[in-house]
This record gives sequence, structure tokens and C-alpha cells, in this order.
Amino acid sequence: ETGASFASKNLSQKSDEERSAVQVGDPFLEKLLMEATLECIRSGLVLAVQDMGAAGLISSSSEMAASGGVGIRLELEKVPAREDNMQPFEFMLSESQERMLMVVAPENWEKVKAIFDKWELDAAIIGKTTAGKNLEVTMNGQLFADVPAELLAKKAPRYVREQRAVPMRQAPREQTRLHELLARQDSAAISDFLTQLFSHPNLCSRRPIHRQYDTDIGLGRVIGPGQNACVVRVPESNLALALAIDGNGYYIAVEPYKGAQHTVAEALRNIAATGAVPLGLTNCLNFADPYVPENYWYFAEAVRGMSDACRHFGIPIVSGNVSFYNQSEEGPVLPTPTMGLVGLIENAELAVPAAPWEFSAPQELFLCGKFRPTQNASQYHYALGLPAGGPLAELDLDAELWGARTMAKLAQQKILTAAIDLSAGGFLRALLRMAFAAFTAHGQMPAIQLQPLAQITGGLCADTMLLGETAHCYLVAVAQQNAKALVEHSTPDFPVVHVGTLFSGGGQLQLEGLEITLEKIYQGWSGGLEPFFRGMAQ
Repeated sequence: ETGASFASKNLSQKSDEERSAVQVGDPFLEKLLMEATLECIRSGLVLAVQDMGAAGLISSSSEMAASGGVGIRLELEKVPAREDNMQPFEFMLSESQERMLMVVAPENWEKVKAIFDKWELDAAIIGKTTAGKNLEVTMNGQLFADVPAELLAKKAPRYVREQRAVPMRQAPREQTRLHELLARQDSAAISDFLTQLFSHPNLCSRRPIHRQYDTDIGLGRVIGPGQNACVVRVPESNLALALAIDGNGYYIAVEPYKGAQHTVAEALRNIAATGAVPLGLTNCLNFADPYVPENYWYFAEAVRGMSDACRHFGIPIVSGNVSFYNQSEEGPVLPTPTMGLVGLIENAELAVPAAPWEFSAPQELFLCGKFRPTQNASQYHYALGLPAGGPLAELDLDAELWGARTMAKLAQQKILTAAIDLSAGGFLRALLRMAFAAFTAHGQMPAIQLQPLAQITGGLCADTMLLGETAHCYLVAVAQQNAKALVEHSTPDFPVVHVGTLFSGGGQLQLEGLEITLEKIYQGWSGGLEPFFRGMAQ
């Protein structure tokens, strides 16, 4: 069974027996394949190349033939295989992560083979192009298929399923737990409350996951995982790429159209916080049984929202993946489109981290962007066990785009020393993540002095201001001499408000006249995933 067909059936207790249907990627082998492929292309030895995606050879060969206006004849007995006695349909549909399909002139074959041998990879001639426009599939001289390639690649039927809208659930009442603790001036209780909140699996550090991988191989890393976006150098240039992945099934379950737009916008903010300009987006769309009208409505609305947001931002969707039937006897998963966005930084040295590279002098903190926080469908509510409800936070796509472009300008002008976008967990989580990133980078827990909340928000409840979620906003740090230059970029779509100061040592959060020790909160935040994983294993 292939990954594509496995992803198109309901999960059950028998699914554990079918794990081989899902390929286990080999990053090292993938790297070798990338290098060999690039070497062949740079050497001018390749006429066309296609990666192997869902549905394996049938997909890549038909797309290649249809795009080139040629026919392709495959001889399956020549395809390298790990299994014996495979049937023709298995050759055509099987998937593995580390394969490419190339068209090579006969006189260049030996040179291509030599390159793949050098990288210790298999390479084999498995067919040829033909004068027609059909995809022909043979095995041991027997013809098994002869189909117009365009029919498979470009003229597949479109299905319109029945949809049924799901009424939006209204959010629970606004929570005031933090507000009440601040009113009582109970710093110990606030510390306990924030420690427990930020140890939640959706809000805590992901370091136990990304530390399993070496991010320093090849010396290409500029900004590692755990900040806004990962930033890597482009070899033999001064360019860098920023990469971010975002998803929020909680939002989609409340308002799928607007929630999908929020997800694209968050990915945009993640790369914009580093100073990058977006290049392209890929996606992985995870939904339940599409034959259930409500499930299909979630899917259709999310795709529409993603598409409209990408058009507005001028971001092409270059690839994607759809996985349906993600449900079991316990019910469907949350509808979760995941976005992967790549952006370009013209000068790698200007990439903006989540904490200052150098931290000997205090840094002024500013909140940039249209700050419109709400507790609705927030991770604050989720962590408290409250049901998801809307409406979602305001989303102004024009303001979002203006903010992203402004962040790129600020990075180019060397005004920012650090930046982080506001998303899950709101302003306070962004503030703590910046402080914890500084601790990780410099080995000393910083101190944060916040302005009175009323000066920042104009009367919002403390819970909403600090833990509510908003679009189009960034928390940035600047050297004191750059504060004026930052404020000069303030516009109605990108207001700039001074919110406090970040000091290189001290380990305290000064909040409404209280001093909250950061070390305890950090321990909860940094260790939140481990007990969660232990619980899953049991």
C-alpha cells in the first residue's frame, strides 16, 4: 500500500499493522540525492527532472510527459526495487522519499551514472521518451498500460462534494484569573500560574524535539530552530533562506476560512520577523472523511481562505499534500492545514534573531503592529480546558502585509537587534520566549521591566492583553540609540508602542509593581514536553 492510499482511509486498530505504508525518511540519503542531482544539473547533463511525490512513478512520469508534450515508455523490470516479485501497479504507485526521475540524452548517460556512483547512489535507465503523448507501461515485454499522459496529469475529474456549514460556537466568557492575581499583588501565585500555563504542550519549548538533529552540519545555519524561523545560508552566496512551519487546528475548527488566513499570516510573520521576504508556500492539509458534509465544508473553506490570503500577500503555493480520513473510533482530528513558508534574506548578516546577538547594554522593547488581542480560540483557553469558540481575532490582510514589508526594511536598515512575532500564547509568551532565547544564547537570565499595562492597552483586561492572541504584531528589541528611528516607521497599519526594557541580567519580570522570578517559569516552559511524551508512552 502506498502513502497516498494509506492517507485516504479511516484509521483503526489495524492501522498499526500498516505502518510500512508510510515512508520513513532518511535525511542523509536525501542529502546525497540532492547533491548528485544538483551536480548533474550544473554539468548540463539533464534535460528534465521531476521529484517523486505522492503516487510515485505514475505521478512523476505522467506529469513530466504532459508538461513536455512527449510520450514516455517505462520498462518496469529495470526499476531498482527493494522487494522481489513486485507487480506493475506496485512499481507505479509505490512511494519512497529518496528518488528522482530524470530525462538524459543517451550520450550523457555514462556521465550521469558516474556522478551517482560517486555519491554511492543507485541510478538506472528505466525507459525512454517517445514521439507520441502517451504514458506506456511495460514489464518483461508485456504492455500493461497505454494512456494519454495529459489525461492523468491535467484532466483528472474534479469532484464537488456535499457541504454543510457548522455553526460557529461562541467563545466562553473572558477569563480574569491573571487580572485577579495582579489585583491581589500575589507574585508567588502569578509565578505558579504562569509556570503551569507555559508548561502546556502547545505553549512550551520544542527543544526536546529539535535537539535530536544536528543543525550545524555544513555550517549553513544562521538562526537555529526554536526562534521565529530557521535561517540557513545559500551556499556560495551572501543570501539566506528563512523557513517556518505553522498550523492551528483550533482556529480552523472555529472559523475555517478566517482560520486558514490566520495560519498563512502567522507563517508570514515568522519569516518577516527575521527580515525575510516571502518566496513561496507549501502545505499539508490534514482533514477527516470528506464524504461527511461537515468535514468537507471545513476543507473547502480552509482551502479558500488559504488561497485568498496567499493571493493577497502575493505568495505562490508551489506544492502541497492532502491527507483525508484522519479519524478513528474516537472521532476526527481537528481540521489542520499546515503551512510551510520560505523567504529570502538578501544579506545573511542582517538576519534578525529572537534575542540580541550581543547583549551588553539594555534593549528597549516595542510592540509593533495593530494590536487587537482576544481570548477567543486562544491557547490560553485551550490550556485551561475551555472549549474553542469565536469569533477569531481581527485579521487585516493589508496591515499584515504592510507590517511584514516594514519588518524587512527595519532589518535592512539595521534598526532591530531582536524580533519575535505574536501568535499562540499572545504578548506574554512572545516576551518570555525572547527572554528565554537570550538566556540560551548568553547563559544569563535577563530582566524585563514592563510599562504599566494601561499605558500599553488603554484598559484591556490583563488576561486579554497578556495572553490573548492577535494578528499583524511583533515584539521587537532595539538599542536605545535606534529607538527614535524605529518610532519614525510608525503608521496606522503599523503602530509602534514602547512597552518596556530588556536588561542583560537580573532574572525578574517587573509587572504592575511586582517582581516575578523568571527561572521557575523557564523550568516549566523548557521541560513541558517531556512529561507529556512520557504520558503518551504509557
